[in-house]
Amino acid sequence: MPDTNNETNHQINQNKTPQDINLGLLYRGIKGEISQDVQDKQQSVQDPKYVQLCKSAYKRFPSLARGNLHKKVKDAVLFLGWKLKPEEYNAFVMTIVVFGLGSLLVLLMLIFFIYNYLYNHFEAIDFNPYYVLAISFVVLGTIVGYLIYHFMNYPLVKAEEEKRKALAYLPAIVGYLTMYLKLVPNLERAIQFAAIQGEGHLAEDLRKIIWDTNIGVYSSISEGLDYLAYRWKAYSMDFKEAVMMIKSAMVEDNETRRVELLDKTTDNLLGAIKLKMETYARALSQPSLVLFYIGVLLPLLLVIILPIGSVFAKLPFSNPFVLAGLYDVVIPLFVFLYAKKISRTVPLLYRSPVIPDGFKGVPKKGNFYIGRLEINIIGFLIFLFVILMGLTIFLQYQFGQTMEKVMIQENLPQEYIDNPDKYFDMLAENYMSAAGTEYPKRSSDYQRVVDTQKLLYSLKPEHDTTPYFILYGFALILALIIALYCYLGTVYKKKVQDHYMDMEQNFREILFILASRLSEGKPIETALKDTMQFFPDLIISQDLLAKTVDNINLLGMPLEQALFDPLFGSLRNNPSTLIKNNMKIIADSSQLGVGTVAKTILSISLQLKNIEDIRITVQKLTDDVKQMMTTMASIIAPAVLGMVSAIQKVVILTLSSLGSSSSIPTASSNSNLLASSSMSGLDLSKLMMSGLDPSKLMGSIDPTAIGSIASPFAFNLILAINLILVVLGLVYFISRVESDNPIKMKMNIAYMIPVAVVVFILASLGASFLLGGLGA
Repeated sequence: MPDTNNETNHQINQNKTPQDINLGLLYRGIKGEISQDVQDKQQSVQDPKYVQLCKSAYKRFPSLARGNLHKKVKDAVLFLGWKLKPEEYNAFVMTIVVFGLGSLLVLLMLIFFIYNYLYNHFEAIDFNPYYVLAISFVVLGTIVGYLIYHFMNYPLVKAEEEKRKALAYLPAIVGYLTMYLKLVPNLERAIQFAAIQGEGHLAEDLRKIIWDTNIGVYSSISEGLDYLAYRWKAYSMDFKEAVMMIKSAMVEDNETRRVELLDKTTDNLLGAIKLKMETYARALSQPSLVLFYIGVLLPLLLVIILPIGSVFAKLPFSNPFVLAGLYDVVIPLFVFLYAKKISRTVPLLYRSPVIPDGFKGVPKKGNFYIGRLEINIIGFLIFLFVILMGLTIFLQYQFGQTMEKVMIQENLPQEYIDNPDKYFDMLAENYMSAAGTEYPKRSSDYQRVVDTQKLLYSLKPEHDTTPYFILYGFALILALIIALYCYLGTVYKKKVQDHYMDMEQNFREILFILASRLSEGKPIETALKDTMQFFPDLIISQDLLAKTVDNINLLGMPLEQALFDPLFGSLRNNPSTLIKNNMKIIADSSQLGVGTVAKTILSISLQLKNIEDIRITVQKLTDDVKQMMTTMASIIAPAVLGMVSAIQKVVILTLSSLGSSSSIPTASSNSNLLASSSMSGLDLSKLMMSGLDPSKLMGSIDPTAIGSIASPFAFNLILAINLILVVLGLVYFISRVESDNPIKMKMNIAYMIPVAVVVFILASLGASFLLGGLGA
C-alpha cells in the first residue's frame, strides 16, 4: 500500500474520535487496488484436469477437432469459467470415441481368438465361443459407452454440481455482501470481502471480476457484477435477483431504505432456497425405491430366473463367473452410479468443518493410536486378517463337515472314502446307463454329469459339506476389516469435528448475548467476558471466547489480532469457516463503535437462525428417506440376501426333480410323470387338463446343466461380497443426502457393514434350517 495512503488514514484517525470514524474513509485510499488475498487466490487458479486433457488431445490430434460446441456445453463451459476452446473439446471427445471403439474391437478380437483356441483344445471348456463374444461385447461395450458419455457430458455434470453447491455458498456470500454494505456503501469493497471470505465457484467468480475490473476488462465493478449475474442466471436465478436488489439498494440515498432493501434481499434469497430444498427433499422418494428394487429385489428374482434359464436354455447363466459378474460387478456398480447421480441433485446447505490429517489430536495419515504408540492401519489390518483367517480355517478343520465324514456315516466302502471321486464317477455311470447315453471319460459332457451328481448329493442336508466356518468367517472378517479401516482412520477426525460443530451450533446463541452486552455500551473485551460467564459450560466459551479475552487482556491485542494472529490468535487453528468468516465481519465492524458492531452481530445471528431453520425443515423432510434407506442397508437387504442363499437350494432341487423324469428317454406314461413331479411340488395335472403335455415341458430340461450351477459355497460367497458392495453404495447415498461429510460417511460404513453381515449370516442360517437344516 502506498505511503500516502497510510498518512491519509493516520490523519483521519487523529482528527476523528472512534465513534466518528467511518470505515469507508479508512478504505478511501486503496480504492481500485487489488487485495493481496484476491491476487494470490486468482493467480493460484489453474486449469482443471479435464481442460488440461482437452488441450493435450488437441495438440496431439488436431485433425479430430471439428464442429462447434453444443449450446448446453458452451453455456456450461462459460459458466464454469474454463478456458476451453471448441476445437479442444471436440478433439478430446473424438479421441475418446476413437480410442474407446478401437480398444473395444481389439479386446473383443483377443477374447474371441483366445477363447476359441481354448474351446478347440480343451474338452472341459464347452461354452460356445460366440456366446462368450456376445457377452463380452455387451459388458465391454457398456463400459466404453459409459466412458464416452461421461467425458462428453462432464462439463454439464460439473456445472450441475456447482449449481448444487451454490445453494450452500450462496446465502453466506450474499450475506457477506449485504452486511458489509450496511456498514459501508462501497460495492467494490463488499465484493472483495465476499470474494476473500466466500467459498465455491461463486467466490472464484467474484475474485475474477475484481481482477478483470482492475486490468480493464470491465469499466467498473458494477459492470462486472452485471455480467456475472446474467452468467449465473441459467443455474441460479436467485443469485441474479439478489444482485439486482443489491444494485437497487446502492442507488438509494435514504440509508433506512437502503438497509431495508438489503434485508429484503437476504430474506427473499433464503425463502427461495427453502422452497428449492423442500422440492429436492420430496423428490428423493422415487430414487430410493429404485435403489430398493435394484439392490434388494433384483438379486431375489435372479436366483430363481437364472437357474431356470440355465436348465431350459442350456446356457451358463448360473455359472459362478456369470453370477459374480452380475451380483458383484453389475448390480453394485449400478447402485453406486445411480446413488451418485441422485446425490448430485441434492443441494447442500451446511458444510461440516474439514479436519486435515495431522491436525491437533489427529495422527498422521494412515495411522492410529494405541496408547501413545502410533501404528500403521494397513499393517495392523493385514496382521489381523491373517490371524482371524487362520482361526477360521482351524475351526473348519476341527468342527466342519467333510466328505470323508459324510461317507463314513453313510457306511460306504473304504475305496470311496479314500477317493470320493470314484463314488461320483459310479453315480454318473449309473445315471448315463439309466438314461441310455454314454460319454467318454474326461469329456466335457461326462464331467458335467459328474458335477451334477456332486452338486445334488451335497444339497441333501445330511450331505452338506459347505465350509461354513470359512464362508461366514471370511464374510465377518472382511466386514470387520472394512469397518476398522474406516473407523480407525476417521474416529480421531470425528472427535475433533464434533468439537467444532458443537461450537458452530452454539455460535448463534453467544452472538445474541454478545450483541446484548455491546448494546449496553460495554467495550468489546468486557462484552466477551460477560458472554463467556453467561455460558460457562459451552465449548465455544471455554475455547474461542476465553482465548480471545486472554489475548486482549494479557497480550494487549486489538480484537482482530486477538482472533487472527498467526501465533496466538484464538481462531488460528479453528477449521470452521462459518465462525471465522463471521468473526471477521465482527472484527471489521468493531472499528465503527459498539453500537454498529452490536447491529452487525444481530444481523449475523438472524441470518444464521434463518439458515438453521431451513436446514431443520429439510432434515425433517428427508428423515423418512434416510430411515428407510438405513433400515434397507442394515436389515432388509441382508435378510433378503440371506434367504436367497437358501432359496437357491430349493430351486436347484426342484429343477432336478423335474429333469429326473426327462433324463430317461422312454415312453413313460403321464401317471409316472405325475409321480415324479411330487418331489418338486408342481401340480402337473393342471398342465394336462389345459392340454399341455408335461413330458414335453420336462423334456426341454437338460438335467446335466445343473452341474454348471454355482455350488452353495460359491453362491454364498458371491452373495456376501454383493451385500458388502451394495451396502457401501446405500451408505454413500444416505450420507450424501444427509450431508456432504466424508468423515460421517466413513463412520456410517464402520457401523453398518458389520451389522449387515451379521444379519445376513443369521438370515442364511435361519432360512437353511427352516428349509431342511444345514446338516452340520
